[in-house]
Amino acid sequence: MPSVGHIKTRVLDPAAFLAALAAPRHSLEFSTHGYSTIPKEWIVMTRAIQEHLIYMVDEHALEGRVANRRLRLEAGDFVWISPGVLHEFGIPRGAPPPRMYHMKMTIRPRGGRISLRLKRDCIYLKQSEALQQPLKELIEEARGDLPYADARRRAAAAMLATRMLRLAGARPADGPALDLRQRRLLAEYVEARAAQRPAPSDLAEVLRLNPDYFARLFKRTYGIAPREWLVRERLHVAARRLQSSALSIGEVAYALGYRDLYLFSRQFKQVFGRSPRAFRRET
Repeated sequence: MPSVGHIKTRVLDPAAFLAALAAPRHSLEFSTHGYSTIPKEWIVMTRAIQEHLIYMVDEHALEGRVANRRLRLEAGDFVWISPGVLHEFGIPRGAPPPRMYHMKMTIRPRGGRISLRLKRDCIYLKQSEALQQPLKELIEEARGDLPYADARRRAAAAMLATRMLRLAGARPADGPALDLRQRRLLAEYVEARAAQRPAPSDLAEVLRLNPDYFARLFKRTYGIAPREWLVRERLHVAARRLQSSALSIGEVAYALGYRDLYLFSRQFKQVFGRSPRAFRRET
């Protein structure tokens, strides 16, 4: 049972770790979570903590060290640090304060003091926007106290961890991927043309890339196929409209090119874990 100082941890393989996230006999606790701009004087001195520490940079950069590995996190980069692992972070000299998603999460047997952790000290992924939405959804669930909150938090945590582990095992960290400019072009294109139902070939054309090569780069960048990403992006447009407009659910669906309200509701629930009606009511 490895430990760092007074921090005691039990190491699990990926399958056992995912099972622990879902099991009610293990407690799942959040001590901090959010999305914010980091103050310019912010710094994390060398430390090891009881919680899982998750950072995802949205803009600008962080740099630091995890165990004996030096890291620089730029926009789209993600790191998950296991409990008991020494780490330190700060803002690069002369750089603006970064905006980032951040979370501390503890998993332990109920009534126990031992933190459950993955075998790896950390998982560091470059340009991993595929993790942004699962992390955002977990942060939203950690904040709220809606019905079935514990089950929803477990499901969101398991989704994030599953996708992270798939990405970590599916691609080399230094393999070619879409850069930040290209990713922003795609997001802006889909936002402006959501009602026209863009196809993967349209995305390849926007970046002036061969469709087959584009598909490989896209999967390496986002961890999912372009067609699945397009559905998710259009539904995120729908979610923003449900939050910010007085349009009916049917009007939102129709404006985004859906002719089948049942299909829209089913896909929306697959992405957000609740129906469009419940989403609008709860947010």
